[in-house]
Amino acid sequence: NITTRSAAKTQGTLVALGGGNEERGISARSGGKGSDDSSYRIYGKYFERNDHRLASGATARDGAGRWQAGFRTDWERATRSLTVQGDLYTGNVDNLGGARDIAGGNVLARWRAQTSADSEGMLLAYYDRTEREHAGSFREKRDTVDVEYQQAFHRLGRHEVVVGGGYRASHDRTVNTPVLGFMPAERTLALASLFAQDEVALSAKLHATGGLRAERNSYTGVEWLPNLRLAYSFSPQHVAWAALTRTVRSPSRLDRDLVVPGMPPYVVVNNDGFKSEIANVAEVGYRAQLAPRVSVSLTAFHHQFHDLRTLEVAGPTLAFANSGEGRTTGIEGWGDFAVARDWRLVWGFTRLHEHYRIDPGHTDVQNNNLGNDPKLTASLRSLWNVTRGVELDVAARYIAALPNPRVPAHTVVDLRAGYRVSREVELSLLVGNLLNRRYSEIGTPAERAVFERTAFLKVTWTP
Repeated sequence: NITTRSAAKTQGTLVALGGGNEERGISARSGGKGSDDSSYRIYGKYFERNDHRLASGATARDGAGRWQAGFRTDWERATRSLTVQGDLYTGNVDNLGGARDIAGGNVLARWRAQTSADSEGMLLAYYDRTEREHAGSFREKRDTVDVEYQQAFHRLGRHEVVVGGGYRASHDRTVNTPVLGFMPAERTLALASLFAQDEVALSAKLHATGGLRAERNSYTGVEWLPNLRLAYSFSPQHVAWAALTRTVRSPSRLDRDLVVPGMPPYVVVNNDGFKSEIANVAEVGYRAQLAPRVSVSLTAFHHQFHDLRTLEVAGPTLAFANSGEGRTTGIEGWGDFAVARDWRLVWGFTRLHEHYRIDPGHTDVQNNNLGNDPKLTASLRSLWNVTRGVELDVAARYIAALPNPRVPAHTVVDLRAGYRVSREVELSLLVGNLLNRRYSEIGTPAERAVFERTAFLKVTWTP
């Protein structure tokens, strides 16, 4: 869920220019008033990033560059609002097999209206065009249209009800190559949904929320996605909650239609029987304001997975199938501590235990590394306004080792120092991997990128 600030909150001009040993970029934004009840902004930005290095010292061939420009307009009145926004972009990412070029654009319109004293509606429409080419292996043009409507009814006795529905259609045209292809090469995938949710106050302290979404996709038909949540408030500062959810990952073109190579004889063949991957999720949590300056949230979770994707022998060829299953159990938490008026500490962690297996009688020939996740991640950020014009932020994160292929655990410390030269000009220095401990995040030893210390100096001007 990506939320941007309204045009009314980004008035005036902003220009930012920065560069460092790994990345350079520039961005500009200008906003203004169209009338008493409308605002607008336009923007443009560009960045380019150098190649990383592999552990062997060779280049990773992953340098990138991207241009992007767009606009947003907002009309707001007492009971109605309308947002229209759009973006255009073009870019490329280098690759060992050749450049990966991408270009496209999108436009979105969102209308909200209070339809009565206790209800409001929202209508959203979206169009996206994307063109991608991975030199020598893949080319695609895709058009996506999405429409969604929802209606919220507040204070229906002890109930708050939300109902709605949506429809998305995505049409792609691909070009098969000697490396890979899709059968058919052109397809339209549609996703239609209806949903309803009811939040009811069972008592002054106990609230229950029940929801059901029905989604119909082009591959597996209707999928039912229920959700049930309970929340109990011991006091305004202490809340315990629990949730049960069923969700799915419906098949994509890669699961159903991929062939390798893109022409006979095939090594990997398409499988029109591939099913949705299923997750049944149970969660319990606790949120508290322990003191005026201290808040904390803890969540324990258990996920059961069924019909996970595997790559199996299908006669003389291979095909994707649904022969994996597993579970994850863990706990995650975050906290916020305002040490002083100008100094905050924010922390978080996730502890995870995973177990996956392949159904008896089946073999996953790709060894797709189900469960290749760190058992522990943790972070701590210090946000300090040293003086009225000086900021000093430090962030540390720890990532435990990955099991297969094994990647060592690493701790990274990043720093940001900001100095407001004047009301119009701010300088900031960002240093990534401050301690300069070389680390990798994923991949086999022969192909994993190595991260070293980076520095980036930025100037922001708001005339």
